[in-house]
Amino acid sequence: MIDYRKILGTRKFRMSVLSLLSWVPDRFMLRIQYLMQTGERLHLKNPIKFNEFIQLYKLHYKNPLMHKCVDKFEAREFIKERGLESFLVPLIGVYDSVEEIDFKGLPDKFVVKTTDGGGSVEVKVVHEKGKEDLEKLRKELQEWMKFPKPRKHIGREWAYENDYPRRIIIEELLENNDGNPDIDDFKFFCFGGKYKVLEWHKDRNTNHSAAHYDENLNFLPEFYTYKVMHKDHPLPDNIGEMVKIAEKLSEGFPFVRVDLYNVNGKIYFGEMTFYPASGYFVYRPEEINTWLGSFFKDLNHEFIARPK
Repeated sequence: MIDYRKILGTRKFRMSVLSLLSWVPDRFMLRIQYLMQTGERLHLKNPIKFNEFIQLYKLHYKNPLMHKCVDKFEAREFIKERGLESFLVPLIGVYDSVEEIDFKGLPDKFVVKTTDGGGSVEVKVVHEKGKEDLEKLRKELQEWMKFPKPRKHIGREWAYENDYPRRIIIEELLENNDGNPDIDDFKFFCFGGKYKVLEWHKDRNTNHSAAHYDENLNFLPEFYTYKVMHKDHPLPDNIGEMVKIAEKLSEGFPFVRVDLYNVNGKIYFGEMTFYPASGYFVYRPEEINTWLGSFFKDLNHEFIARPK
């Protein structure tokens, strides 16, 4: 298994190098990346693992709606179209350039990010504007905006190969009433519009733990990809409503992971992810990878009937 980060250094350099390889056919590039990331051969003809199906998904499922869902500003319109506007994080502003931002007029607390960033990249949380070096923040945002938007995604994730311009979006900062800086993050793995697995993260930046549940909200102790949250830790009272929201957003897609926040009993939309960890996540035990893959297999969707 090869770590891109150690070989290619900074993210900017990695993306520059990988962008030069955009001419390499997707199918071949995915085989190379899969081997480097997982240490295994990629089986596209008879996939059984979740990670393998994600690579197949990249190659053969191309729904134009995916473009809208992965852009942090355009996704808000998608949420509205599904009748779920009340679950959006309050918007402070969206900007085509850093020069448009009135930093003095911003509230004391906010979150700023680019509309096409991912994986916690190009996100800045400001807890106290008075203690923030705004000039440094301005320069950081300018660097984000200057970085070329590749026509071919380096992970060959088709949904991100869209024509939306890179913008800056600023939203209100969500905070717990109890002072805990980490908000609960609920990730619903939805197949064919139905949620099958829930991944619940707590204290991500302090004492990170997670718990997994099946489609009947039964605790799954065999998942231990992260420190396991105690099984008796109660799910929120409105978990049923969260399931309905996730399933409504996932309608029409063979697979999508819908992320929701639950802050002081209120539900907020986080994001929609079609390729979790780009299909390179290390599952422990490995049988989990196959079990998750079975939900893809059960779909019997046309994208699985791929060309040889």
